[in-house]
Amino acid sequence: LCDAHPEEAWNDIRKAVETSVISASTVNRRVREQHWISAASIALIDARKLIPPGSEHNEERSQIRRKLTRSLRNGREQWWVAKAREVEKAAAIGNSRQLFRLVKETGIRNPTVSETLSEKDGHIIHSQSRRLDRWTEHFRDQFNWPSSTLRFPTISGQPEWQVNAGPPSLYEDEKVLKPR
Repeated sequence: LCDAHPEEAWNDIRKAVETSVISASTVNRRVREQHWISAASIALIDARKLIPPGSEHNEERSQIRRKLTRSLRNGREQWWVAKAREVEKAAAIGNSRQLFRLVKETGIRNPTVSETLSEKDGHIIHSQSRRLDRWTEHFRDQFNWPSSTLRFPTISGQPEWQVNAGPPSLYEDEKVLKPR
């Protein structure tokens, strides 16, 4: 680094900083959450981000995009094959706990019905519109109670205090302002 031309050294530093920023970015973290994305695909994604803008780099961008598409497709295929083998193995040995976990991992993420609601008579509600109506009924029942008739007893027998709320008298002023 010391023997290099200052411009070359600066370019090396710039590339190192860009690479570290990209690898630490939240966008890259979201990509890494996809468990079927391989390290080779992530390297191609990072390389694609380092290509400078401009039409003179279109060919390079196009080549990396093709490689990335192939790599992602292969990685996803390999992941599904590995998961299928795990499911088959769990089913073959009768490990229902692992089988259930694998099916849950690879299945649909968001269920169509998030919670089970039932009518007042106990029947389960399947319709989304009826579920909303049932929630309305529930909260109407919760918040529309008759007003309370409970009255707190009044406390009598306490003497009333006579308080002078007017301006202070001359005696009170002198008493407060007099140095001790």
